[in-house]
Amino acid sequence: MEYKLGVIGIGHWFRRLYSGIASVGSIEITKALGTRPYESKAEMLSGFGIDRSMYFTVRPDGSIPDEFFEGVDAVHISNPNSFHARQIKETLSKGKKAVVEKTFAVTKKEFDDVVEYIKKGGYQDSVYLHLHYLHKLPTTELANSIEGLVSKHGKIESVCVTVLEQHDDEDARRAGWLFRMDNGGLFMDWIHVFEILYYAARPSFGKIENLELYEVDSSYDTGNPTGIFAELGLSGRLFGDGARLAASIAKGTEEKYAKKGMLLKFESGAYARLSYMGSEKESRDRRGSFEIGRMENGKRVAELTKPLSGDSSSEIFVREIVELCGGINIGLSINQIGDIFAPQWDYQSIYKGKQIINERKRVEEFLERAANEV
Repeated sequence: MEYKLGVIGIGHWFRRLYSGIASVGSIEITKALGTRPYESKAEMLSGFGIDRSMYFTVRPDGSIPDEFFEGVDAVHISNPNSFHARQIKETLSKGKKAVVEKTFAVTKKEFDDVVEYIKKGGYQDSVYLHLHYLHKLPTTELANSIEGLVSKHGKIESVCVTVLEQHDDEDARRAGWLFRMDNGGLFMDWIHVFEILYYAARPSFGKIENLELYEVDSSYDTGNPTGIFAELGLSGRLFGDGARLAASIAKGTEEKYAKKGMLLKFESGAYARLSYMGSEKESRDRRGSFEIGRMENGKRVAELTKPLSGDSSSEIFVREIVELCGGINIGLSINQIGDIFAPQWDYQSIYKGKQIINERKRVEEFLERAANEV
């Protein structure tokens, strides 16, 4: 069976969705909605098979024209985060499945309001929050291995996450809204830090105890951080007493710093290391790697490195949309999503009092430290 999909936002994540549909099938894009007139991007839209009759423009208040919903089974929402809360409710109220990128909303109040709407309306099986690092193969490998690792090497003592993304044109194009807090900012853009660890090991996240904000790339933004260091406690069945998470996130770095990875250290001195590749650099036989080793004198000594290959996160995503349209939601539960987002609301409560560090020496020290940690 082929399902009809309406898409809101023809940008960053739509292109990955489109490639997944081309590979998997079972989904046909029949409607599209954007903020600008069709003529302003006719060439790009027609390249995706979207003609003028299929295209609609969002209303000034962010609401969706009723005609957009006609004949679609599901709606993919991947426009700026500030529109999501309203558009989720509109989609569900029309009896359509809602597939949402990144977040339900950008503040705790809005987020809780959406969650209450979903629960009261009985929409739990009709809304799917897409957190695409759950579908990355290093994440899956960790989730499949974590029980055995803890059984063999003891509980998790610490976790370091480094996400340093090189300056690119896509982020430059989105910079006008990407880093602003009315869209959630950089910390929410990298919710993936928390989803990976939660999916694999189900920790409870403590309050943020140490927070540093950095101006990594002034061409992106100077009023909002383009680099963040956050440290917080972790607890749970697989974690030792005093376990901690240290997360370093930045956009707009030099190529020499660019890296995406996670390092978990266990009580025995063993470690597990996840290395991720950006979606634009992945190929079917290059999906990142998973490494097991031991720490010796503060240095990693690898014992097993497993290059990963298989389906892309886009292909897995499309299969889960097909399942959703067929009545089976295999995504995260509403309560699990709430657990993952707890550090986001903590961050928003404390970031305002922090000065953004722009001294180049300190910025370089932050990047150097983060690149070496994983």
